[in-house]
Amino acid sequence: MYQQIYPQTAFGAVAAQGGSLGTAIGTGTGGDTQTGAAIGQIASSLGTMPPYQAGLHFEQQALNSFLREPVSNLIRRQYDYLSANATKSDQLTACLPALAQAAQAFGAGDFGTAFNYAYQIHRSIAIAALTNPTLPAV
Repeated sequence: MYQQIYPQTAFGAVAAQGGSLGTAIGTGTGGDTQTGAAIGQIASSLGTMPPYQAGLHFEQQALNSFLREPVSNLIRRQYDYLSANATKSDQLTACLPALAQAAQAFGAGDFGTAFNYAYQIHRSIAIAALTNPTLPAV
């Protein structure tokens, strides 16, 4: 069974006693302090890692830039599919309001919400296509 290790508890006691990060790593993980000191020296030369330093605003920007293109492609494909097939099934017609909400969220730059809508639409389309053999596959 794996044990969850939290750095602040595993290394905090050693570091709080005036030891370096490397010493804390070495003794906190049961290793030798020389190896830990070498790791700590390398880590301290790198400085604080950007995700922890940047804060929530930058994390949100990173997520949005990561999701922008895939979500755009999903919404575009779903629009094309629903435009061609929505009249063939009430289940597909029911997806149109969610598609409008996905497009609105995307336009507002809320790519996480747009992705959630796109996933729900994809799920609905897939179920409709599986239960209705006249519909083309997703």
